[in-house]
Amino acid sequence: MARVRLWIVLAVLLVPCLLEAQIPPHRNVAHSASAPTLLVATPFAEGAALAGVEPVGNAMRSRLGILARGKYEVIAKETIWSALKSFGYQPASPLSEATVTALAAQFHASLFVFASMDTDGGKYRVQAKVGNLVVNVRQADNQSLESLGTSVADQLRAAVQ
Repeated sequence: MARVRLWIVLAVLLVPCLLEAQIPPHRNVAHSASAPTLLVATPFAEGAALAGVEPVGNAMRSRLGILARGKYEVIAKETIWSALKSFGYQPASPLSEATVTALAAQFHASLFVFASMDTDGGKYRVQAKVGNLVVNVRQADNQSLESLGTSVADQLRAAVQ
């Protein structure tokens, strides 16, 4: 009987230690578990404006990640694309506001950026909003699409800082 008790005590003490040793450590964790998330969706566009959505969206996501550092964690493009694929979307699909809202809920995002793009006189225009903040940015002469996306993000600075 004493031998059985000894085995039970050893099992209770040693099994958790052995199991803990089997759990791999977290490596290359890119975000803080305590930081709320920010979803920056690819801008919605139709027609001629479709060509510009990806570079503008990537630049917005990158710049907002810098501006929001420490306060929000921007959800990675690859993570968004993976979720979109599971819902039958193409990775770089421009998303309607309703789809972005649903995607933000899926990610439990604290904030999300919805943007739309169109063209006017050969220039791109972007309207972006975060909560109640709405900005309108028109592409300047000789401005790259990446620079346009950065300009949009800079206009949204107040919402993420």
